[in-house]
Amino acid sequence: MLMPREKRLACLVVGMHRSGTSVLSGMVAELGATQGKTMMAAKPENPKGFWENELVVQLNDQILHTLGARWDIPLLEPWDEHLDFVLGLFSERAKTIIVDDFNHADFISLKDPRIANLLPFWKSVLRDLGYEIRMVQIVRAPIEVFQSINKRNGFTHSHSDTLWLDSISACLDAPVDEVLLINHESLHTLQESVVTAMSQYLQLPESGVPDALAKFSTQCYDPGLRHFSKPAMQPALTVADSVYALLEVFQEPTVLSATELGQLRQKLVDLYSKHQAFKDKLEIYLTAISSVDCLRHKSAPDQRPTSVSARVFSLFEATLKVDQGESDTQVKEALERATFDAQQNQALMERINLLETNLAVLDSASTQKAIWAERRYQRASRSFLHAVKQRRDIEEKISEIEGHYHKLEEHFYSIDTLRSDLADWKGMFTEQALEFGRRFDHVLEQVWQTTRWKMGDRIVELLNKLVGRQESCESKEVLARIQSDYRHWGESLAKDYLPPVVDGLLEDAKAQSAPIIDADSVIFGTGVATSKDAFVKSAQARLDAFLQSQAELDFSFVDRPDLSVILVLYNRAELTLPCLEALLANNDSLSLQLIIIDNDSSDQTAMLLERVVGADIIVNQKNVGFLRACNQALELVKAEQTLFLNNDAFVSQGAVERAYRALQRCDNVGAVGARIVALDGLLQEAGSTCWSNGTCFGYGRGEDPNSFKFLFEREVDYCSGAFLQTKTNLLKQFGGFDDQFAPAYYEDTDYCLTLNENGLKVLYDPQVVVRHYEFGGSEGSGYAIELSNRNQKKFLVKHRTQLAGHKPAESGDVDNARFASAWPAKKILYIDDRVPHMYFGSGFPRSNFIVNCLAGAGYRVSILPLNFPNEESVTSLYSDIDRRIEVIPSVGRPEFMQFWDMHKGYYDLVWVSRPHNMEFVHPVMAAAGGIKKVVYDAEAIYADREHALRNLGLGNSELELTYDEMVKNELVLAASADALVAVSRRDRDIIASNIARPVPVIDCGYGVKIRRSKSSFEVRSGLLFVGNLDRSESPNVDSLLWFYDLVWPLVKKQLPNITLHVVGSNQADVLECVEDPNIVFHGVVDDLYQFYDAAAVFIAPTRYAAGIPLKVQEAAANGLPTVVTDLLTSQLGWQNERETLSSEVGDPCRFAENCVRLHSESALWRTIQDNAFTAVQSDCDVAVFENRILTMLRDVLKANSNVTLLSKHREYK
Repeated sequence: MLMPREKRLACLVVGMHRSGTSVLSGMVAELGATQGKTMMAAKPENPKGFWENELVVQLNDQILHTLGARWDIPLLEPWDEHLDFVLGLFSERAKTIIVDDFNHADFISLKDPRIANLLPFWKSVLRDLGYEIRMVQIVRAPIEVFQSINKRNGFTHSHSDTLWLDSISACLDAPVDEVLLINHESLHTLQESVVTAMSQYLQLPESGVPDALAKFSTQCYDPGLRHFSKPAMQPALTVADSVYALLEVFQEPTVLSATELGQLRQKLVDLYSKHQAFKDKLEIYLTAISSVDCLRHKSAPDQRPTSVSARVFSLFEATLKVDQGESDTQVKEALERATFDAQQNQALMERINLLETNLAVLDSASTQKAIWAERRYQRASRSFLHAVKQRRDIEEKISEIEGHYHKLEEHFYSIDTLRSDLADWKGMFTEQALEFGRRFDHVLEQVWQTTRWKMGDRIVELLNKLVGRQESCESKEVLARIQSDYRHWGESLAKDYLPPVVDGLLEDAKAQSAPIIDADSVIFGTGVATSKDAFVKSAQARLDAFLQSQAELDFSFVDRPDLSVILVLYNRAELTLPCLEALLANNDSLSLQLIIIDNDSSDQTAMLLERVVGADIIVNQKNVGFLRACNQALELVKAEQTLFLNNDAFVSQGAVERAYRALQRCDNVGAVGARIVALDGLLQEAGSTCWSNGTCFGYGRGEDPNSFKFLFEREVDYCSGAFLQTKTNLLKQFGGFDDQFAPAYYEDTDYCLTLNENGLKVLYDPQVVVRHYEFGGSEGSGYAIELSNRNQKKFLVKHRTQLAGHKPAESGDVDNARFASAWPAKKILYIDDRVPHMYFGSGFPRSNFIVNCLAGAGYRVSILPLNFPNEESVTSLYSDIDRRIEVIPSVGRPEFMQFWDMHKGYYDLVWVSRPHNMEFVHPVMAAAGGIKKVVYDAEAIYADREHALRNLGLGNSELELTYDEMVKNELVLAASADALVAVSRRDRDIIASNIARPVPVIDCGYGVKIRRSKSSFEVRSGLLFVGNLDRSESPNVDSLLWFYDLVWPLVKKQLPNITLHVVGSNQADVLECVEDPNIVFHGVVDDLYQFYDAAAVFIAPTRYAAGIPLKVQEAAANGLPTVVTDLLTSQLGWQNERETLSSEVGDPCRFAENCVRLHSESALWRTIQDNAFTAVQSDCDVAVFENRILTMLRDVLKANSNVTLLSKHREYK
């Protein structure tokens, strides 16, 4: 009987079909493994049984079919990139099989030769179910496997060897730490050693070995079932035989470590290379002999040997006899005659070789087409499955939307009902409110001097709810009287002093009017809105159930923790439990030390703390207040970072890790705060501000937490102590929270300003998301108001010097106040067509480089996507944009005038990219005023593109301007800027010579990442085209179709097997005409390096464009030589035959010739590669461009503005 294990164990029995996996699986079963209820029945070829689960086999067959393979057809390409998709389709089914059919047993085994190719899938499934994985691999001689599988399935020797090698390679590539390797021969000769080794490897009791061995010998093993044996001294004739020779040294069961598996894999790679070289030479030799043989015997075909191999053997035997001196006159004469014939027929042999070569080319072409067809089938299968999944997702989304629609109907009905109730209630409440007003005049001054935003905002919120936002005289009178009579802040007023008719009304109103949170909200952890009453009711039920169970919360840690979490409790156990559960569930990687200070709670807190394991818990005999309890906990802190967390705050997935990483990577950051979202789904705080009089407010309170203005990182004055993560050494350096603010209020604000005063920043990180009940640990009385007022005065005295530099409260300047006053920085508005993501191409990679450079230099950058203002989603926004950058949505051309009118004078500099944007925004800004500085980034001289189109007969024939006139027209507004940026030296010179007055002009191209590929010319093949192909009228689509129609046929004539790889989004309808199996469209890819590393030539057959071809520079930076048109060489300043090969626009013959030359001539290829790489290193140096940009900005921001409104230039299309 098996002893209970600390962790479940899954043994995977892998190996090639007909290799003895069934016998081995039977041995594991006798050692106690569960193999499921639905076992595969015995068959004539396996009369003892398979010890194989039928459901697992069926599932594996379905997965292989999904990937375009079968048990007897190997996968043509790795499928790791599809793992998430396969898991999404099949993981739940696999888990159900293990749980239901295997009873989720502690020790299970899975045997199916198909598992070898599906190891990543089963590893993920089993580990999710809590299993430790052990893999046992059996290896049998390939000749024995062939003989067995040939008898059962009729497979050829080569087919059998292919499957054998595929299985071996998959097993050796397995993502496991070690493997027990067993030779098939040892099952017959070393059974006791095998059982013992298996037991030790699986960490099973040794006492079970004799019994397992006895059962195995009688119930599993039958020596008569071994039909075939490998000859004792058989030479290694095939690749499979050679591979087996490497493995055959492991005669006894052997455990191979990850290092040993890696060494074995390397030996296999070396072996494959040697076999390929030998195979190439042997094929040449056999072809020659076969050709001679056919010629010599074509008059008497019956006398020819039956095969080339026989012919080779006979010649070898004859040669051997001559070498041994045997007097075989006939043999000698035959050899002399063969030698003479070979000498006389040299020309004939060359012709035969040429014919053979052409035949091989044709055979290779047909093979390539077959492979392409097979891969097309695989892609089609996957596309179909993706489509099925997408359709299912859409149907689920439709169902979800219908549900939301019904909720909205109920929502509106509830609001109508509520409005009716409020109308009836208003008259009665007004009279009662006026009566209260006559009783509490002395409290007015206290209330309206409340300086703590948590209370002040709550008062305003309540009063607005009570009397509405109407401007009637009656409402104002009621509001004034309620203000003067207010005594208890928050909901306490309604519940303690107003009649029962209002009790709970505010909570119901909030629940009914709460917004429906969209999918992006859920992704960012803000979750679903709920009311406090509903939450507390559910939390209390959860707490009661938890206390009645035997469950525990385990916060144990080993050695030194990464993060110490301080929780101060005073009652509200029903809130503390979900706080602790969220802390455990949503932390994946950090080791936590939990420190709890209980301030003499009187509810169920003591019972809850009895269930908290591994925490440091102190129970005070009286309530010492929040501040002193935190300082008390500080003495127990062991980690390098400390988190102050309210017991009514619930961290989202990854929140503590993100805050931890932010503090780790930034030496000048002292604390990190969260995006705090209230239970109703609205924002509570996105960083907080201190006004100059010491009053505070939480930025964004009551707004949508997923609004873009709350999604970028900022330095702030302070962050709420509901979630405040800081460095422990700083806490101890400053002595914790300042005791003068005890028992509570302003301690977190004071600490953050102290950090600022000591040169350390407080960072608001929007990725750190926390849900907050708010006031879960507060008594909510007038005493809190008194404490806040008192501590506000102390705070003002302590930080008077720093606060003098803060904005005054009466200014209402929230746009500036949302940033830390201690860290002023220049603000830049960057205007472009869209948010400049790298994958858009068309100059946006360069814009991406510029905005990230500006943010990295400390400027406060806001991007305004003028022409695509609403295309971004929360999830894609910061895929390649610095998280310190603000993105301003919903401000397109119609809204820009209003936007600028509201923000004029706010930005220190406006950076406008592209001529059409400058033409639109500059007159608006100049007319409204408020421009400080303007930088105009031409991005490209668009007249170049129009000029090229005209030369091709594609331009605007009605436009009668010359090229020079078009350039001058385009640059009229350039003279109104304080500085100009060009994309190249050529464009810089053109701009400088065509503007109306002297303006600084710099050239700033694209800072290319230099990572030269090490792949040699000899291992590369094919052409590569990169570009966005979504718009039919774009230069990229035009160039690709021109190449396909006129150049590609000429290239294929010289290089029949060449392949063109096309990378980039390809939604243009006109691309449907491209039908060639050797042209492969890959769509958008995350990283182009794999294509740069494999292709031989990069092509850019561009016929019209402006600016600079960034993709050509990027290809050169990765070590891939290029073939381009002369339009691009002029833009780049490169020379033909030096940095690239170029031809005139519209010359397909020369372009095709250049492709063939560069693809075929190694010396030329290396010369172009070296020269282009050197040019890119000089032309695209990131540090040089950054220095130019930042120097230009420093000069511009120091100078007086030169911006004036100039007359609008003549329009052209």
